Amino acid sequence: MQGLAPGPYLFKENKDIILAIYLGLLCGSAFLFGLGQIAIKAFVRIRLIPDWFIYPTILVLCFFSGFVVSSSFFDLKIMLFAGVVGLIFRYLVIPVAPFLIGFILGPLLENSFRESLMQSDGDLSVFFTGPICVFFWLLSAVSYALVIWRIVRKKIT
Repeated sequence: MQGLAPGPYLFKENKDIILAIYLGLLCGSAFLFGLGQIAIKAFVRIRLIPDWFIYPTILVLCFFSGFVVSSSFFDLKIMLFAGVVGLIFRYLVIPVAPFLIGFILGPLLENSFRESLMQSDGDLSVFFTGPICVFFWLLSAVSYALVIWRIVRKKIT
């Protein structure tokens, strides 16, 4: 971007552009700090709005946002499905954070798994050899063992 070549000479050869970037970041941070100081009073008052009003408002905004992105009803169906899954998780007292982490990192894991298999010509031993792999397998085993040990200890006492 902007004809900048990253490397050791970036700051030496492009002083004016780097200075402008840093000044822009500094001014933007100062502006946001001031805006935050002013807006915090409004944010406190938002919490005083009753739930019977704010929940339907958020739902309507979610529907509008889901439709505006690509003008597709499929996105609305996905949003509703995710909402139902969230309600089921809440009803069954299942934490949502691990599900979201898996949902977000799942495609990255699949791509990395596929690339690893392609580089090793389909040999699965690539996941079990090497000191880093062994360390993480042992770390996983210890983590699972601790969880199982806590559950068993809680049921015994």
